[in-house]
Amino acid sequence: MNYMRELNAFRKFLLVNPLPSSAIVLWYSLMSLNNMTMWQRTFNAPNRLLRQLTGLSRQSIYNARARLVEEGLLEVEKGSFGEAPRYRMISVAERFSYEKGGVKNRRVMLDAAFDSRVDEVFDEGLDHT
Repeated sequence: MNYMRELNAFRKFLLVNPLPSSAIVLWYSLMSLNNMTMWQRTFNAPNRLLRQLTGLSRQSIYNARARLVEEGLLEVEKGSFGEAPRYRMISVAERFSYEKGGVKNRRVMLDAAFDSRVDEVFDEGLDHT
């Protein structure tokens, strides 16, 4: 994975697919940990470490993790007693580059949504001046 490419793709993903802040901070923390492991396919992350990095409670981590799995951004293998869960980050950049069949470029869709959202924010700012 390319760290900067993933960060940029995730930011664009969020413009089209809003997530709770807990899921966002968990995704960024897990992506950072995956980067530190030199992009191992799967990696362990103890809940205590995730609580420290995110500031989230145990339950909030479980809820955020479930949401990321639901969105197709993360795979989780729960650890057995005394063993940390294993995580697999799903590449946002790759997953949303092309629709199945390779016919339509989804990056264009994300870029268009991003451009549209920037225009909305800019226009709202002009209305307040």
